[in-house]
Amino acid sequence: MFGIHRPFFKPVVELSGVFSILVANLTRDTLLELLPDFQRLLDKNGTMILSGLLQEQVQEVKKPLGIMGFKEIHAATQAEWACITARRME
Repeated sequence: MFGIHRPFFKPVVELSGVFSILVANLTRDTLLELLPDFQRLLDKNGTMILSGLLQEQVQEVKKPLGIMGFKEIHAATQAEWACITARRME
């Protein structure tokens, strides 16, 4: 009757191309591990939205973003959750 769509996923390390926006809803440790790949995949003026963080984890993610050259780093919170937006500028 109805088919099941099974999307094809590749590991981030195997992705190529450049994207103007990147959205990731992952745990802090996974986000930190993938930041170099996210930087590689994001356009020079691209925006990254990172969620899946607890409020107390925001600084642990914002610091490496600043070191990697991201600007306009902002955090929004709701209850115990946080979301970071950052823009890559080079």
